[in-house]
Amino acid sequence: MIRRSAAAAVGSPLLYLTTFLIACLIYFSVANEYFGNWTNFKTIGAGAAGLGVVAIGVTVALAVGSIDFSVAGNLALCGVLAGKFSGHVPGGLVIVIVLLVAMLVGGLNGAIITRFGVNPFIMTLAAAGSLRGIAFVIGGSSAGAQLDSSAVRWLGQGKLATIPVSLILLLVATAIALWLLRSMPLGRNLLAVGGNVEAGRLAGLPVKRLQVVGYVVSALGAGLGGLIIAARTGTGLPAAAESQELLIFSAVILGGTSLWGGRASAVGSLLGILLINVLYDGLTLQQVSSYWQTILQGILLILAVLLVQQKQEGRDPVSLIRSLVARAQQP
Repeated sequence: MIRRSAAAAVGSPLLYLTTFLIACLIYFSVANEYFGNWTNFKTIGAGAAGLGVVAIGVTVALAVGSIDFSVAGNLALCGVLAGKFSGHVPGGLVIVIVLLVAMLVGGLNGAIITRFGVNPFIMTLAAAGSLRGIAFVIGGSSAGAQLDSSAVRWLGQGKLATIPVSLILLLVATAIALWLLRSMPLGRNLLAVGGNVEAGRLAGLPVKRLQVVGYVVSALGAGLGGLIIAARTGTGLPAAAESQELLIFSAVILGGTSLWGGRASAVGSLLGILLINVLYDGLTLQQVSSYWQTILQGILLILAVLLVQQKQEGRDPVSLIRSLVARAQQP
């Protein structure tokens, strides 16, 4: 049993992620004197919170196989709505309204996909463009809508015992998702349907309803992420998180969650988004071009997919490296 547990740990994406994250922290701390201080670490965590919360929602959605590329557009719309409502209604009500709108978007996505059989890639990509367009229409311009509510601003700028509130929200969202997927019947049903839709249907599970739940949870994460990002900048921008879908899904896949359902890790997604933000912060301090940072993000996504494939085939990362070297040496 001990041997099997050790083998499972060695093959765990969480172990690879944790090791790589620690290595990056050590390297950048040595390479730059400004990186390894507590203030910078809190800044990295706070910067990761907005998209991190979105990644957690996407993780739960992918557990049931509900793939949602509309999250960035939904995030932008929610940020603009927060700016438009703030100053006119109480801050707490602004948060409730925005999250309800976000979940409504997720529910509509899920209902159209499950009821009419629309391809989820096409549906959510189309929704992403439409939602961002609506954000520009409501915002009136690319300048967006300023947040006048101190209660909403507190989500992105407030602190509890020197810890950013946004980082606390990310950790709480991760804990809730972890509890849902590991301990709740709903979470187990989501994973069961994601692993095998037909088996879930034969077992009497409400497959379509569970898939819609996945889209609603994903949209809820996008709504909260939109609030955090808008609160942090003080403005709801229609262009917020533009083209950030790749970053979000990179973090989720790096954490060991499957794009096709049945396997999800909230902690892995948390580590994935933190790793990407650590790399961005460290490379920025090293004055590495943002273009190269984007290239690195794409490479990380490719490596994550390859590692997942190796894991499914029962091989370790060393086998992956050997196979890549062998193929490169072939004439």
